[in-house]
Amino acid sequence: MRSLVGARLPKFTTKQAKLLIGSFDFIGLNYYSSTYASDAPLLSNARPNYLTDSLVTPSFERNGKAI
Repeated sequence: MRSLVGARLPKFTTKQAKLLIGSFDFIGLNYYSSTYASDAPLLSNARPNYLTDSLVTPSFERNGKAI
């Protein structure tokens, strides 16, 4: 992951990492939705961002039909 997102992924000191163990600042609810995902190779001219980090193209339909 670090090689893909580079400097956008923060680095923590050992002390900071120890402070994070057992802590949380977000609790999310689990919900389900269906999305197809297809390979999206990293393009040399694409500006890196969190939407492209996964290297997938999401879609809510397949062959013209909604999931």
